Amino acid sequence: MKRCRYILCTLVLLMIMTVLAGCHAEYDFTLKVTEDTETEYMLDILIPISEDSPDYGERSWPAGATQGTGKPDTQPQIELYDSEGYRSMLVHYRRLTDWSVKPGKTDFSLNGVRDYLELCERYQTFRIAMVDPQGNVLQVSEEYDFQSGKQSYLKSPIEYDPQTNTALVQYKYRQTGMQVFRDVVLLFLSWLMPLPAIAGLITLILFRLTSLRDDVPRGYHALAFLVPCLPSLIYLSCKLYEAFQYTLTDQAAWEALLHDLDIPAKRLLWFAAPWLVLLAFIIWFIADVAFRKIKGKTGRSDESKCSEPSPEKESES
Repeated sequence: MKRCRYILCTLVLLMIMTVLAGCHAEYDFTLKVTEDTETEYMLDILIPISEDSPDYGERSWPAGATQGTGKPDTQPQIELYDSEGYRSMLVHYRRLTDWSVKPGKTDFSLNGVRDYLELCERYQTFRIAMVDPQGNVLQVSEEYDFQSGKQSYLKSPIEYDPQTNTALVQYKYRQTGMQVFRDVVLLFLSWLMPLPAIAGLITLILFRLTSLRDDVPRGYHALAFLVPCLPSLIYLSCKLYEAFQYTLTDQAAWEALLHDLDIPAKRLLWFAAPWLVLLAFIIWFIADVAFRKIKGKTGRSDESKCSEPSPEKESES
């Protein structure tokens, strides 16, 4: 028995060590030209890094970029480039662990996603430079943001169009551990809540049909049917807020929300079941109130007719 416990504890420890080891994997992001575009030139990211920055360093323009050109007689222009504080990331950002420079595509590697988040938060903006094989800067794009919100970061790959000198930048919302836990709980409750909602509606219908309660449905019952809708309402509100954080337009935010909710029709129907039950109850309640009013008016009119004296009795009197 002790040996089984020892083996079990060892397996659990190995699993934990494997997970922790995976947390420090390298983070790669890519800068490339747009699809169906061919170019012989290289791409680089320029960041506003100063010589006083702890991340500042100096290295030669990557040898892979000048492959086949031999060693240049003069220092490549990209190594000397300094415009409005923007310098080459490949040359001056020393926290790069690896890189790959090919015509039309550059891969950057950092020591984990934490380093990438620090890059985005510390330097805030970037530009894109197109460089020839000799290291001469041909053109530089406008300024773009690393972040579109407090927790929204640039999404890889970054697509660059050399003809218009513009980039297609997209962002991704990075959730905290508590936000992930919140979503798990809300999703679990959202898939669970249709059961009590449907059961509650069936119970009220049975009460009405068996005449155990003639006063159902009542207005306060709507509050009870609203409770099963709250988890999905809160979840959708959180997702919409996050979509507005990492998209640049309102339309893009709604499109991102619809993309996140792209689930099979059966699951979507089950997800919306509490809302459908609430809608059915509201329709039933309104119809019942209207029926009671019509029935009340008809009853009062019948009573008034019965209380009126007939013409024969009036003539006899």
